[in-house]
Amino acid sequence: MKKFIIGGSILMALVIICSLLPTQNPKMVNIDHKFLPMSSVHLLGTDDLGRDIFALMVVGFNRTITVLISACLTSVVVGCTIGTISGYFGGNIRILVRLFADISMVVPSLIVALIVIMTVGNSPFAVGMALGIYGIGTFAYQSENLTRKMLDEEFIIAEKLLGTPTHKILFNHILRNNLPPIMAVLASQGGNIILAYASLTFIGLGSDITTPDWGSMLYQYRFYIVEKPILILWPTLGILSLSLFMYYMFDDWNDKKYS
Repeated sequence: MKKFIIGGSILMALVIICSLLPTQNPKMVNIDHKFLPMSSVHLLGTDDLGRDIFALMVVGFNRTITVLISACLTSVVVGCTIGTISGYFGGNIRILVRLFADISMVVPSLIVALIVIMTVGNSPFAVGMALGIYGIGTFAYQSENLTRKMLDEEFIIAEKLLGTPTHKILFNHILRNNLPPIMAVLASQGGNIILAYASLTFIGLGSDITTPDWGSMLYQYRFYIVEKPILILWPTLGILSLSLFMYYMFDDWNDKKYS
């Protein structure tokens, strides 16, 4: 839990700084200033079009964070809610939830992304929703299995005998106890979401070619992997660092227990 608080504070600070930090126009093209080295004017240098790489990285970070938050909220909130209800009540509810979870896991994320983007629009929020829908099944199955195991716990049986309302048992006890292992799963899923978004923008989905994104930067700079490998380095480090940061934030959640 300590790592989560520290990591969350750092991430929030980075989001605020990147949102308020004055940077050069990331879309400003100046061929005369292409491939400039790092300096006080261009902190990370410039690319093949003379654009400021630091400004591109900041915009890419903000867009990736938007996708990450919207995808994680969609997956965790919907998946945990229907999974917990399914595990608690069973029967036909469980059959319907499992059917929905199976469909969300079987349909390729690319297909889901295409459908959502065509419906909602080509934006980080839309892509985040698409990736979140694709991840619902994982959290639904995890929550269902955890809930079924917890039904045999003495304190849950005691709550039922005392006549505690079902919604209080679900949210005050079962969901709280399910949260630590769910957050541990979110650590790996968060990294997968970041990589999936980078992959989608690499092939031209999730943003148009004129919008800075770490994936689209990798696509544009792939021609310079030998001549100017540092162009590839910056977006690669951004994707890797943010993915590892997700693991750090949720690393110690499994040690947390409620009652």
